[in-house]
Amino acid sequence: MKVSLLASGTRGDVQPLLALALRLQQEGHQPTLCAPKNFKKWIESFGVPAKPFRVDFQEILQNASTQKIVTGNIIKAFIKLRKQSDEIQQKMLEDMWEFCQNSEFLVIHPKCFAAVNIAELKGIPCVGMSPMPMFHATKEFPLPLTGKSFGGFLNKLSYKAVNLGYWKSHKLINAWRKNSLGLPAKSRFAPIWQVNGKQVQMLYAFSEAVIPRPKDWSKDAHVTGYWFLDQKEQKLSKDLLAFIKAGEAPVYIGFGSMTLSDPQGTAKVFQRALEKTQLRAVMSQGWAQLKALEKSPNIFVVDSAPHDQLFPLMSAVVHHGGAGTTAAGLRAGKPTLICPVLADQPFWGKQIHKRGLGPSPLPLKTLTEDSLVQAFKQIRSGQFDKKAQQASQKIAQEDGLENALQVMKKEGLG
Repeated sequence: MKVSLLASGTRGDVQPLLALALRLQQEGHQPTLCAPKNFKKWIESFGVPAKPFRVDFQEILQNASTQKIVTGNIIKAFIKLRKQSDEIQQKMLEDMWEFCQNSEFLVIHPKCFAAVNIAELKGIPCVGMSPMPMFHATKEFPLPLTGKSFGGFLNKLSYKAVNLGYWKSHKLINAWRKNSLGLPAKSRFAPIWQVNGKQVQMLYAFSEAVIPRPKDWSKDAHVTGYWFLDQKEQKLSKDLLAFIKAGEAPVYIGFGSMTLSDPQGTAKVFQRALEKTQLRAVMSQGWAQLKALEKSPNIFVVDSAPHDQLFPLMSAVVHHGGAGTTAAGLRAGKPTLICPVLADQPFWGKQIHKRGLGPSPLPLKTLTEDSLVQAFKQIRSGQFDKKAQQASQKIAQEDGLENALQVMKKEGLG
């Protein structure tokens, strides 16, 4: 079947769908991954056809005005970003409709949720996918974007915030339904993930080693396990391997697709904490442009490196708490310290600490040398090693991609 996978955002949003696209190819299907234009060459390097949205999220995140927004209060950031997003969203709606003309099955990332309207028009099956638990209310924990737990009733109520966010797009999407798709308007209060009154099956691409499936979830919510993309063709450099082998296993430090307001100040805090604890580190620049300020024999700086190859060689991983990086660290069986920046990252940090897989999260904007030293000492003590290994073993027993395929087949994937 011709399967269109629609994703937008950072690499952490796109990579799981690329992994699914490769599995679909193995099954004899014809997948196309629709994603931001800055990922087109990378996707195609795996032999998967790509259709680029006219949006570059790296460019957006590295914009100076956006930086002022995303490093502040997340609620204010969300409101301001929504005001700036109409033009981007209009382009994405137009692109999605163009990309899905010949589609026979859709896999829809939350940032592309409007594609359910295309499934409605064309009468084709679809599933949603999400790297975090945000569309099914539960008393067990609050909406990941809201932070702390409020108790059972209020936890469940917090998920209404998802609808508030999507209602902001209501007018724009209804105009698109009418003018481009020829469909009647939807009520502002219509469920987001429904097609012709039927609930869309949601694939949650995370492991129960981190979040056990809530007992009060409905049957259309599926915790599949992680969707891993192994990059066997990309090798670690000889210099990096030599550094790793030259002493005690290093700590990985990186902030992936995050852009930092003060990368030099952040690097300085990390470098001093490493010196005080006599830890070695591999520091990944990423979009954050994080790098050591002073040359140190105990710090090796890389632009980027495949997590599936690098993390098993580390003693621990320290990062922003993106769902994908979190998954890779746990898969490798390494203790994890999360220094969240925004969105769902504090939620993952709390889950890691709750499960005994790493220290309490240290928000990046309040990070200090002393708090980092204490966290490093906890990691070095070995107190998280056993549970990290147990989580790794559980994750190894899961086949997230196969579980996702089984749900897709029940929904009409031929």
